[in-house]
Amino acid sequence: MTAVFAALAAAALGWWARRAVARARTTHDRRRAAVTLPGAVADLARSVRAGATLEVAVRELAPTTDGVLGTELRGAVTLLDRGHGVDRVLDLWGRATRIEGVSLLVAACRFSIGRTVALERALDGVAAALLDRVEVGDEVRALAAQARTSAIVLVALPPAGAVLFGLLDPGFASVVAATTAGRVCVALGLALDGAGALASRALVRRAVEGPARPGRRRPALPWWEPAR
Repeated sequence: MTAVFAALAAAALGWWARRAVARARTTHDRRRAAVTLPGAVADLARSVRAGATLEVAVRELAPTTDGVLGTELRGAVTLLDRGHGVDRVLDLWGRATRIEGVSLLVAACRFSIGRTVALERALDGVAAALLDRVEVGDEVRALAAQARTSAIVLVALPPAGAVLFGLLDPGFASVVAATTAGRVCVALGLALDGAGALASRALVRRAVEGPARPGRRRPALPWWEPAR
């Protein structure tokens, strides 16, 4: 029976670990795409300034961009090849993207389509705004890392102190482990310590990611693939 419980626990732990790794990889890929986006927008602005239309600029940029951003750009080119208009492709991209900042780019492009000078200025402004956003995000993550380290120290301090007191004074360990009041104190302390850990984690996560917003329904298939 013990072996069965151990196997179930190991399977649950493996499943959780796989999900955690996949979630971390997805977050890393999206963050990398958000960091790459300002440079990609600057490339679009240079192409438009050189005389290319927005469609041509997107077609030129897609093959030279990698990662999640490159995948979404090539998806946009796929829709353009199927005869969809630029405005329609931008609308679909803005609704389905998983990259922070693309919605701002899409709004600027749709507002300025057909006006070359306005499009150049809009793209330059979007590139600068996204670069500022990336720099602020890096600073927030650095501060959050310090806060996370402080939280870990504060959470680990009570158990470490109890262990230290137990090593220095064997009578302390016997009182804590052998009496009802001691066990109650340990249970209450662990519960409060765990609650503090969860609260600290929530505060740091909220500081980094911002307040929770209602999610949008994402398509099951890539948004550039026709529905079957």
